[in-house]
Amino acid sequence: MLLYWSESAVIGIFNLFKMWLINPWASLIAAPFFTLHYGGFMAAHLLLLNSFILPSDGLALEFWEGGNLVSPLTLAFLALFVSHGVSFFQHFVGRAEYVDRDIREKMGKPYDRIFIMQFTLILGGFLVGIFDSTLLFLLLLLLLKIVTDLRAHLVEHRTGLNPI
Repeated sequence: MLLYWSESAVIGIFNLFKMWLINPWASLIAAPFFTLHYGGFMAAHLLLLNSFILPSDGLALEFWEGGNLVSPLTLAFLALFVSHGVSFFQHFVGRAEYVDRDIREKMGKPYDRIFIMQFTLILGGFLVGIFDSTLLFLLLLLLLKIVTDLRAHLVEHRTGLNPI
């Protein structure tokens, strides 16, 4: 779940760059609003993750405060950042996918992930409480992530296929 949260942060960062490419002037207003609003959701979710989901042995602290660049979570975060960066430059910049896009539409795209995170935290927490197992929590997150990522990819890159 922490990696999903991290990927959502990376997507939010690249979304700011996309907004700027779509309309630099409008992004002067839209980007700060998006940063505060999306960032508020991200901060609240991190607090929930740290309080209720992550083990109490300091796993989150190792990732965020430890400064250990070889920790598995740090390496995974860097891999996500590189992966989304390559996609950004290859598709959005390289194929000029920013042309004829609406900045308001681009602002709203990452909120699908916010919904998934909230839904998973609420329903997943409920399932963990009932079944005393995190397996259903993980399966729920994986299913929702796969469906949403596939849909977002198809829509973002205009493949001509109907999104799920």
